[in-house]
Amino acid sequence: MQEALTLASSFLEIKDREHAEILRKKLREATSAAHDRLDNLMRDAAGWTTRDEYVQFLQLQLAARAPIEMWLKANAPRHLHPPAQCAHIVSDLTSIDAKTPSECKTLQTGFTIPSALDDDKDASALGAAWTLAGSALGNRAILKDMRRAAAQQGSDAWPHSFLGDPDMLAFWGVLRRQIERPASSSETCAAVQASLAVFNHFIAIAEAHLAAASQHRVGAINERPTLAHSPHSCPAVHQ
Repeated sequence: MQEALTLASSFLEIKDREHAEILRKKLREATSAAHDRLDNLMRDAAGWTTRDEYVQFLQLQLAARAPIEMWLKANAPRHLHPPAQCAHIVSDLTSIDAKTPSECKTLQTGFTIPSALDDDKDASALGAAWTLAGSALGNRAILKDMRRAAAQQGSDAWPHSFLGDPDMLAFWGVLRRQIERPASSSETCAAVQASLAVFNHFIAIAEAHLAAASQHRVGAINERPTLAHSPHSCPAVHQ
């Protein structure tokens, strides 16, 4: 009887593994649209081909990342704590002699994952960490663009300890091996929801930055003095 139960249990475990899909594949599929939207928003909201654009990019990154790093520190197991990036961003901003978000009143919001229940908290932490760490790949591409733009403007590359951080890239490599495996539907769901929460948080920060920049431009236009036309500036046409 015991042998039959063991065989039945083994059979069910095998069937579960057959129906489970690779976690990384499911994460990429579920967040593809959010990833593309954020990429486009980042270029519109900040950019990195001029010094001023690069400063705005760093300020936006700091405002978005700080609360996520705090959430992971409070909720994730130690092995899912990505290397802290905020200190690198502050260092880069300081080296450029630019303001940090707390000084320039850049929008900062809290971050939470409402669906992160106790049973799925590790899966939620994994999804959030995967999203944050995956940006290290995009950062390397941005670093190349920034260096090229700086060179075209006749200057050295602007400070880039954030974009060039090797620790985050190494963490991403370790994390990738952890998600290249089958996962249960509940674990996949928790990881996907957490990942989307991170993407949506960044998207909200970028959209708020765009809205603030638009209002600033409108205000600047409205504040321009109206030029009075001199009666002699446009000679009358005599018939």
